[in-house]
This record gives sequence, structure tokens and C-alpha cells, in this order.
Amino acid sequence: MEDNKRRDLANKSFGNIISDGFNLFKKCYWKLLLPMASFYIIYLIIKVFLLADLYFLSYRLEIEYIQIDPENVSEADYDRILLIAFIELLIYFLDFLIRAIFTVIAMCSVSLFVYKKYMNEEVNFLNQFKKAFNPKMLLVIILIGICIPLSIWILMIPGLIIFGRYIFTVYTYNMENTEEGTEVIQKKNLISKAQLISKGSFLKIFAIFLITILITFIIQLGYSIFLLFIWNVDNATLLSWYDPNNRNYGMIILYELIYVNLVNIIFIPLFICLITPLFASCKARYELGELYYPPKKQPDYKPYPAQEPYPAQQSYPAQMNTWQSRIQEGPGIYCPYCGHKIDNPIKFCPSCGESIEFK
Repeated sequence: MEDNKRRDLANKSFGNIISDGFNLFKKCYWKLLLPMASFYIIYLIIKVFLLADLYFLSYRLEIEYIQIDPENVSEADYDRILLIAFIELLIYFLDFLIRAIFTVIAMCSVSLFVYKKYMNEEVNFLNQFKKAFNPKMLLVIILIGICIPLSIWILMIPGLIIFGRYIFTVYTYNMENTEEGTEVIQKKNLISKAQLISKGSFLKIFAIFLITILITFIIQLGYSIFLLFIWNVDNATLLSWYDPNNRNYGMIILYELIYVNLVNIIFIPLFICLITPLFASCKARYELGELYYPPKKQPDYKPYPAQEPYPAQQSYPAQMNTWQSRIQEGPGIYCPYCGHKIDNPIKFCPSCGESIEFK
């Protein structure tokens, strides 16, 4: 019965997985929003305090860049443009790194609760939230929250590979004594198990990630257009808020919360809800093993037809009887030893000298 349930889960189509993810989003939204949004707000506050000087320098250089005459660009102006590009890239990288770390913490804190809810198990949110914070989480933060931003920033492709192979560690790191048929997953193997569970689902993982990004982007775009009519913040205003002489952290944080990140905060539980049904399906497929992946059928090898045994060698008299019948056919005879034709019967072959006389 358990195998049948796992098989049904493993055989879910991608469309059903996405549908289950949206249903899970509606079912768990209010329980997930508060803890996940809290971690996101912590990320925003840390970002504002750590990167305030870089933002101030960036906005000031952008204002100076606007004043450059495009028809009369000096070498100093080129240097300023390169400096602006470098500072912008540095800001994006540090922002991405801090966000990734706290996003991983947020997902880890609710991952098992969402998974057990999807599996219709009785689960207490507060207990699962407390259990999520253990030393194993540090491995996930390093692997997903630090290695991915560094890899994407340097080479792009390795970061995408790490994401596709190890994103399920946000679940597996906290799964202790999980039965897999006759095998028990030991704690030390949970990171490597995430890769095995995700095997064959690389494109589906990225499809879910892109769906999440697309939904958030479309809503953010409409929200940004709406804000242009009620609260238009230009670079000069931002520069005044970031000015070290009279820095206004309250307005900066408010701007980050409402103007830039409100949509992200509202939809922060979406990805973990969409990826959970896929994880459950992949985990069921992995646990089934050969029951889901039957061993490959070996090609049918037809046996060679039985070879007939060589006829037993006839004894010399039998051979002689055969040869006798041959040499007596037609005019003349043939020597049974050398084949020489003899017109008249004689005792010995004139060619080889053997006796051809028969009694």
C-alpha cells in the first residue's frame, strides 16, 4: 500500500506538481509569511547598514554622470564611468550574497513543515520551526547561500549546477532517520542524498524557479508603475537620505520595504511552496528505486541452433564398400586412393601402386 502511494506521487506530472504547489501556497500562506518575511526584513536592514556608503557613492557618481556632455567625454569621465560600473556590480553582488543567505535560512526554517503539510501529516509549526535551527543548517547556508552567489558571480554555470543539484538540501539536512525501504538515511549522508533525489529533475527545478521569478516580476512591474504616480523618489532624494552628514536610515529602510521589496516580501513563500511537491515526487521516486525504475530488459539472445554431430568416421571396409560402388560405375574404374582412371581391372593401381583388388 505504501509503495502504491509512493508510486502515485512519483508519477505526478509537472502540471499537477505546479497545481499542488499553488494549492499549498494558499493553504500555508499565512503561517509562512510571518517567519519568512521577518528574515527578509532582517536582510534589508543589514543591507542598508552595510552598503549605505556604497549606495551614497553610487548615487553621487550617477548624478555627476548625468551632467557629462556626451559629445565631449574626457579621460577622467571614462574613468568615472568605469568606477560607477564597478561600484554597481559590487553592490549587486553583496546584495545578492546577503539576500541568498537569509533566503536560505527562511526556507530551511519552514521547509519540513511545508513538506509534512503537503504529505497530509500532523505537524506543529512551532516545533518544526525550532527543529530547523541545528548545526546542519550551516552546511546548507554555505552550500546554497554562499557558494551559489560566488559561483554565479565568477563563472555563472557552476552556480546554476549547484542550485539544480543541491536545492533539496533545505529539506534533507533536517530529515533524521528517514526510512528508504530497508535503508535508513544517516545524518552524515543527507547532503549527498539531496543530489540523488534531485537526479533527473534539473530542468523542472529551474522551471519552478523561473515561474516564481516571472510572477514576482510581473506584479512588481505593475506595482512600480503605480508608485510612480503616488511616490516618485529620484536619485537626488536618495542621495540626501544616504548622505553621511545627515543619513536618514528610517527613510532608507522604509523606501526599501515599500518601494523596492514589498512584492518580494508578499510572495516570499511562493518558491518553497512550488518546489515542495517536486521534492516530494522526486523523493518518492528515489525511495521506490527499482520499483519505479525497473531493471533494463536484457536483449533476447537466441541460442545458436544445435549443431549436428559430424558423422562417425566409417571404418575402412565401409569406405571400401563405398569406393567399390563408385569404381564399378560406368566404363572402367577409378583408383579409390589417387583417383586415377583404370580402363581394365588390374590388381594394383598403375599410378599410386595401391592394391585395388576386392574379394
